Amino acid sequence: MGVYLTRLITAVFGRSEETYARFTAGQEAPIWSVYDFSNRNAIVRIPSTPDYKRRCEFRAGDASGSPHLLATVILAAGLDGLRKQTVCPPPCKADPSKMTEDERAEAGVQKLPVSLREATEILAQPGWLDEAVGSHLRAWLHKPTKGHDLNLRKRVLS
Repeated sequence: MGVYLTRLITAVFGRSEETYARFTAGQEAPIWSVYDFSNRNAIVRIPSTPDYKRRCEFRAGDASGSPHLLATVILAAGLDGLRKQTVCPPPCKADPSKMTEDERAEAGVQKLPVSLREATEILAQPGWLDEAVGSHLRAWLHKPTKGHDLNLRKRVLS
């Protein structure tokens, strides 16, 4: 899976403001579009275990999203990466929170969406998701969030 699509995949899978309330520094939840073997703030984590027990965790979702849709979008991202012969970046050993903006930009590190409002804005943009699952599904994903209280984050975190 290309790390470059993690913001979009997170927006697809994070369907409630409560999802984003846990994406804050200091929590053991992902906040950066990086992968690593031990960093719990990475969206993709590959825990260090014996090779025969290796697994990969995509850590952005919760029960508000469809696991079937998540699997579809992750598989589509993987296929996109294979088609484009995308080279996987090295694991992020540094804590992105302690990197400067320039260091993060150079490393291609982006912050994940921090609110349902931001996720809605990401889903509003046509592009890769239209190619992967169709514009009708992207439009459908965009609609449910419109009825949600996009200011709930203030109350959830208070």
